[in-house]
Amino acid sequence: MEKTGGYVVSRLVLAALNAFFTGIFLWAIGVPFWLPLAIWTGIVSQFIPAVGTYLAIALPALIALSDQPIDAVWVVVFGTVYQQVENYLIGPRITARTVAVHPAVAVGGVIAGAALFGPMGALVAIPVVAAVQAVIETYGHGYDLVEEDPAPATDSGPHDAASSG
Repeated sequence: MEKTGGYVVSRLVLAALNAFFTGIFLWAIGVPFWLPLAIWTGIVSQFIPAVGTYLAIALPALIALSDQPIDAVWVVVFGTVYQQVENYLIGPRITARTVAVHPAVAVGGVIAGAALFGPMGALVAIPVVAAVQAVIETYGHGYDLVEEDPAPATDSGPHDAASSG
């Protein structure tokens, strides 16, 4: 439960960062309705798996297309570049802190997930690593310390043939 809550918190933080940077970019190039579009992009890109990023950037691109066609291209380029930066640099660090996974393990998990399963693998790598870590921590073999019996043990085992006779 703790790691799941941490994952949701990381998605909220990433949504806020995405909305912030997208808002600055949309405002800078003069896209109308930049603030609601930035909020849309932040929320949709983080909470709809696999296709969320594409759905999120499509609406600002369409709005930009209706105003200045070249701005639509810039919006798509920005969305693509930002997504890569987020997937490989920002996301692993934030998610690693909120789900208590070491940053090196998080980055390694993202790289392995991306290599094996593409962008979707990169997206779900940290929650998978956190789940595996939680299972190992919960069900891993533990050893209990047991006090030694103070009474001396008697030697009742079999004797060597040479010493018995």
